[in-house]
Amino acid sequence: MFCQDTARRVVELLQEKNWRITFAESCTGGLAAAELVGVSSASSVFDGSFVTYADSAKLVDRSKLYE
Repeated sequence: MFCQDTARRVVELLQEKNWRITFAESCTGGLAAAELVGVSSASSVFDGSFVTYADSAKLVDRSKLYE
């Protein structure tokens, strides 16, 4: 999806803005998050990722995830 130069630039921009990022992925199977964490300083801007690939996983009542 990204090349490493693009992922590195995304991290730099997030750092400049003092923003953080979280992904919710499906058919990419976590690819966006994997590319971003390939940048050594990504932990300063990356909170996490949710990957729900199967349709049945998308039907979970998300309000119960944090009980």
